[in-house]
Amino acid sequence: MSSLENTFTNWMSQNRYLPVHFILAIFIFSIADLMNSNVSYNWEYIPLTVIILHWIFIPNYVPDISRTKREIRFFLIQTAIMVIAIFGPGVAKDNGIILGESQTLILVAQFLIIAATLLHWRFHYMISWWKYYPSFLKTIDNNEQERILVLNELKRIDEERSVAYSRLVQCAMDEDLSDEEYEKYNLSYRKTLEELLDLLEKIGTCKGFFTENEKNYWLGYIAYQCGVGCSRLQDAQQAERFLTHSLDLLTQFESQVPYGNTAFSEIVETVCCGGYLAALHVIPSIATVIGQDEERKDEERGWYERLIADYVPAYADFPYIQAGAYRKVGQYFIFIDSEKARRYLREGINTLEGFTSLEETIQEGSTILLEMKDLLANALSDDGAESINQEIEPYQHLNTWRQTSNF
Repeated sequence: MSSLENTFTNWMSQNRYLPVHFILAIFIFSIADLMNSNVSYNWEYIPLTVIILHWIFIPNYVPDISRTKREIRFFLIQTAIMVIAIFGPGVAKDNGIILGESQTLILVAQFLIIAATLLHWRFHYMISWWKYYPSFLKTIDNNEQERILVLNELKRIDEERSVAYSRLVQCAMDEDLSDEEYEKYNLSYRKTLEELLDLLEKIGTCKGFFTENEKNYWLGYIAYQCGVGCSRLQDAQQAERFLTHSLDLLTQFESQVPYGNTAFSEIVETVCCGGYLAALHVIPSIATVIGQDEERKDEERGWYERLIADYVPAYADFPYIQAGAYRKVGQYFIFIDSEKARRYLREGINTLEGFTSLEETIQEGSTILLEMKDLLANALSDDGAESINQEIEPYQHLNTWRQTSNF
């Protein structure tokens, strides 16, 4: 899709309710015209004002009919106040109504009403949390406020967990660090996992989510993070339990909301440090945890093969995610089945090169294509390896994943 098409699509998405407001304004104008056939005031300015206000204060429509109704109600109330403040004195004068002798007082009153309305419009989201804020002006109800608080808490824990784990890794690599200091960071990381467990219960009882299916996503996301955390803390049994539960929830979510849904991905990107989580992302983590048990190596291999056979095809519109799966599987097989490793790495490379190039991915900040080419060159023993090495040589300073084998 071209840049122009993207711009037009975004414009249509942001202003899809503009025709509705325009028609509504014309309807109001027509009714007023019928009721006041002798009025000479320029009523056409009113719908124009409504349209201008729409451009300045676009309602935040969401996939929830009750929230949408509240947004429209708030927009109409604020618009009505603005229209009365701007055009009221003129309409009254045309109808022979005397508002007062001082034109200055009328102008001051107009200015104060307009200023107060604009300020309220600008900051209504913040002040709507006040205890005595009128409920008919709220664009979010108490249940949705609870949802916002829960997701804000998730964002905070996510950020703290990421920082705590980074410090824990750095401490593990620092030979001069004392056991007491290491344990301090270890406890800090464990605390974030305990907070995630508490958050699971809060989300389970929260009534503010747009749908029960949306709740499944957040439960699945937290279960995944708990599973990864337990794996890092060498608790494989708990890790597997959380990860498989996460896979079930995310699979159920994606059966109703296909991965990549624009409206939902915008919400996810504002909350989660790691971005939009797909069911496909969970499979390698499950396989890794299972592989820690020497007696379950066949089961581990089965998960990777299932990843390619069952999950990759479901993400046909997302080549980067598919390529990431091929890379994971290629890395897994590179030491145990060279033929499969080469096949999956080639498939991953072909998937990405179907719409982009090595140079473009590097410019975009992604090294996934470079990684797969490097891994494939390492797994080859013919002239193909030399050709790939020549292609990727200018970018090898980015290499942080190098593996070697003796095929």
